[in-house]
Amino acid sequence: MHTLDPQVMRYRSFLLATAVLPLLASRVAVSPQTRNVSMIDGTWVPATATMGGQPLPAALLTSMQLVVKDGQYVVTVAGQIDRGTVTIDTSTTPMAMTVSGVEGPNQGKTYPAIFAVVGETLRICYDLSGRERPTAFASLPGNMHFLVDYRRTAQ
Repeated sequence: MHTLDPQVMRYRSFLLATAVLPLLASRVAVSPQTRNVSMIDGTWVPATATMGGQPLPAALLTSMQLVVKDGQYVVTVAGQIDRGTVTIDTSTTPMAMTVSGVEGPNQGKTYPAIFAVVGETLRICYDLSGRERPTAFASLPGNMHFLVDYRRTAQ
């Protein structure tokens, strides 16, 4: 029986991993489970949030809650309620979201956003200027991007 040099074995393992892992990742990215429209339905509280590159204070985060159900949302911030609609487009990468205020401080405003769901975490990056959909999950100084990592509390 012929034994391969350990360095050759490591090289073969590396080649196999670099060839197979991207294929597996692409299958996960387009699986029906991750593209399910109802995946954002539920009650969410922010774990972290950044606006214009600055983290929001923990006291503000604990006063926030987002509830999404059947294309409708209700956001509560320090007792103030904002209601509206949310539509998502799961055919894009990252997935797209449009939030339109119907009642409350955001009445008549529309915010383009991107989102991702990983397990019980919902990450959303909104453009609060309302101009254009973010292309990355980033909130940098000087922009109006609001980046929030929510965690699910109830379905």
